[in-house]
Amino acid sequence: MLKLGDCLITEYGEQWLADALEHAARRAGTTLPFKEDLLASVRYYLEHECDLSVMKVSELYARLRRMLTEVGLEHLARELREEMPPMTVCVAEIARSVPFWLFFACELKKQVEELRGHGITRYCFTGRKECVMALRGRKRWDRSCQSLLEDLDFLLSRYEEQAADC
Repeated sequence: MLKLGDCLITEYGEQWLADALEHAARRAGTTLPFKEDLLASVRYYLEHECDLSVMKVSELYARLRRMLTEVGLEHLARELREEMPPMTVCVAEIARSVPFWLFFACELKKQVEELRGHGITRYCFTGRKECVMALRGRKRWDRSCQSLLEDLDFLLSRYEEQAADC
């Protein structure tokens, strides 16, 4: 697990690390050699060699910089900036806790702003249909649900700064 402030990140893909390495290479004015090998090494380390059950994201990046330096890629290590993994936000859970559209929109905004405060700018919103049914108080999908789903998609699009790979 990764720790970011008070947030624990339990599920994440490795594309965000690949992106961070690619961005470092671009800043260094070079290409990224051995990308798949670097990612496989990080994955192996986290799964088999890391003695921490929870690691701060900043510590992961510090270890990645050391690894890059040890294999002769100091120029990439210097340019590596901390980028956060996309965060999964279950909008159905928010709707179940505040089942009115106005309050839902306010709670969603509050949660996204909290994530942004931790540097997370990519989100993967899940549970859209369940969210709509909770907000409508319905057990079955109907025409009014479809209309609200369109409104929800528009609202969520305001927070989707970048495509998230979740």
